[in-house]
Amino acid sequence: MEPAFSLLPKFKACLRCTLLTNNLVLVNKSYFFSCFACGYLTPWTANTCLSKAKLSFNSIERLITLFLDSKSAKEAHDILNYYFVEAKININTVRSYFELFNRIVYDFVDKEMGTKMLGGEIEIDETHLFKEKKSSAPHRPYKYSSQ
Repeated sequence: MEPAFSLLPKFKACLRCTLLTNNLVLVNKSYFFSCFACGYLTPWTANTCLSKAKLSFNSIERLITLFLDSKSAKEAHDILNYYFVEAKININTVRSYFELFNRIVYDFVDKEMGTKMLGGEIEIDETHLFKEKKSSAPHRPYKYSSQ
């Protein structure tokens, strides 16, 4: 039932009774977690930054894969508009999702690095190395100022 390469969470808390559930079901081309206790279907995007996403799971997964492959929004748009991919997505939609993915990565790195940053003063030492290159031509003396 679950795709081979999946970005879906393994567990989700039910929105009605707050019990954790891992029963993933596919309903109308969208994935839901079905609660064993109350039978409520919780969307996989509930309480995430993708909760207002209008794209299907497969389209979001393709966009994330292209984002992680370091493709630009234009390259991703061109790839998704190939006739055999069958995922016609507007370039502005691709850009907005790439901005969202960038924000997710930035927030994660900011949160992780906030706990691992060095405290106190940091001294930056600059070193300027150079090597003179003399010309053998007397009419053209030049030097490289730095390397």
